[in-house]
Amino acid sequence: MNIQTVLITGFLGAGKTTLLERILEAYKNEKIGIIVNDFGSVNIDTMLVEDKAQGVPLVPLSGGSVFCACIKEDFVKALISMSREPIGYLFIEATGLADPGGMPGILESVASRGGDTLTYRGAVCVTDCTVFAELSDLLPVLKSQVKYSGAAIINKIDLAGGGDVTKIKEILSEINPGITIHITSFCNVDIKEIVNGLQPGADGVSSNTQASRPVTISLSGTKPMEPSGLRGFLDAVEPCAYRIKGFALTTEGGVKVSLSGNLIEIEPWPDVRDTRLFLVSKTGLGLYSAVSAAADEHCRGCLSV
Repeated sequence: MNIQTVLITGFLGAGKTTLLERILEAYKNEKIGIIVNDFGSVNIDTMLVEDKAQGVPLVPLSGGSVFCACIKEDFVKALISMSREPIGYLFIEATGLADPGGMPGILESVASRGGDTLTYRGAVCVTDCTVFAELSDLLPVLKSQVKYSGAAIINKIDLAGGGDVTKIKEILSEINPGITIHITSFCNVDIKEIVNGLQPGADGVSSNTQASRPVTISLSGTKPMEPSGLRGFLDAVEPCAYRIKGFALTTEGGVKVSLSGNLIEIEPWPDVRDTRLFLVSKTGLGLYSAVSAAADEHCRGCLSV
């Protein structure tokens, strides 16, 4: 069996998990497999999609980027395992700071170890049009994600002006002149059309290493917090974090938490029994002091590292 393998890249909070949910819906009558990569020790993205992925082979890979030596061998083993599944497509959601330059080379390694049923279709890069123009100058990995992708989705256009979208189209085309560009909100695209039109990009070398890993913090707690305290905590930490995601237990019930850029979203979520939050720093180790101060002020013993 020839398994078409598709990589999904994009910065933290751009909409990769939303796209994965679209994929699960679009391919619900076909046999697919999914690998979800997350930096945190708890794979929040897997928790978000596993209900919709019932019956779909799903492998979570946590604790770093699959393109870094820290968990690359686990990635290879997961790919070999998936190559033996009776599926037609394999979708891989990479973490937000993944540099996918080495993807074709990894699949060659997998083929030499018995996983020769995987055919690399290419990569789809999801971009957040509210922050991409600014962050692509600060974080070279975002340009690598575009460089090694066959298609790009400019997402969240409902939150940006037309000028922002035009600027991002120009940036994407400058980085990768051959990339196809799709403009939308909530990743509402014809993903099958995008996948069918993909071409695998050139091979390269990933910049993901142990030394380049971002500072991350995982927080947990079993004591319900006041909703106002949760909001105060997120507002206080926002300037120091690229991304916050997870679930929180409040006195009014469970909620899903998402912070990307300066956009904070808190929505009711069933079956939350404890708090699990994952944060990615934009200020290095400075995130620790910000989290400690905000937790003491707003959460009163409800959060711990």
